[in-house]
Amino acid sequence: MAEVVNPEFDAWWMQTIETDPAQHAALSRDELVRQAGSEGIEMIMWLVMRGALDAEVTRVHADYFVPASNTAAGIALFDDRPGGNS
Repeated sequence: MAEVVNPEFDAWWMQTIETDPAQHAALSRDELVRQAGSEGIEMIMWLVMRGALDAEVTRVHADYFVPASNTAAGIALFDDRPGGNS
């Protein structure tokens, strides 16, 4: 199982959820837990969100931090309108 927080995996996840979400869909639940700990199963919800968007999105905002706990927190806002947020 992953350390309490796995910043390398989290950074990879935050980048590729925007650009190549198929990589995420290929991961098993076991692999999510191995890489991100027991809270990693929540990442399936990120896949559901991403699946509701168009293939091409524009990242409007993203942030990642580790609060005073044993898990990290990430947020991402995507725009899937034609032309992005212009």
